Amino acid sequence: MYEIHDIVALSISTIKPLLRQQMFSIPEDNLIFDAYEELAIFIISNFDIPSSHEEYIAKNLGIQTNYLQGSIKTELENHLKNTKGNFSLEFPLRALEVYFSYGKPLDMDLNILMKLKYLISKLHHLVGENYRF
Repeated sequence: MYEIHDIVALSISTIKPLLRQQMFSIPEDNLIFDAYEELAIFIISNFDIPSSHEEYIAKNLGIQTNYLQGSIKTELENHLKNTKGNFSLEFPLRALEVYFSYGKPLDMDLNILMKLKYLISKLHHLVGENYRF
């Protein structure tokens, strides 16, 4: 069974291809890709999702998988695969924001949490500001 931190990794890994599929061509694209890279590197380097957040994440992402029987990663992949249009770009960003809107995770340094929230907000702002959906 996959660890819940795969949700964040999968969400991050879907952002860049989704942006590329839109064939964006404005100069701000590089800012978005840079923000994406910065966020991905920071998350991969600094944390795992604590088990205290698993149920909250699944609920807010609409994932119905039973943790003992199914794969959260597969469920999320199916959800993303069946999502069309602009929402598919917003979904990975919302997935990350959902996780960090639930207060301070257990055993996470406050400085790391604050930087993470900043990087997520920065990326979401760049996407929202440059591509009105």
